[in-house]
Amino acid sequence: MSKRNTIDQLLASEMSGPDKITALLKARGFTLSGFAREIRYWPEEVRMTVRGLRPYPEIRVAVAAALGLDREEVDRLIDASPGGNRGKDTATAQVA
Repeated sequence: MSKRNTIDQLLASEMSGPDKITALLKARGFTLSGFAREIRYWPEEVRMTVRGLRPYPEIRVAVAAALGLDREEVDRLIDASPGGNRGKDTATAQVA
């Protein structure tokens, strides 16, 4: 098995959603702070969004665009984390 496949398997199976997002951003040359500067948000806002602690839907959209993913996939990765649903938009997080 190639080194790349091993890394991909680790990303897919052993990392949390927020860690996957952080790793994917890093693979594209961004730290969370650098990405925050790029999209003109405070670094802590980006960290809280990626960890699922705050909603900031605009940041989720920017993350999705930077990673070439659908917003729903980014939501799934973030909301599956232990910080979970706390950061999801209330419009989409509430169930009757």
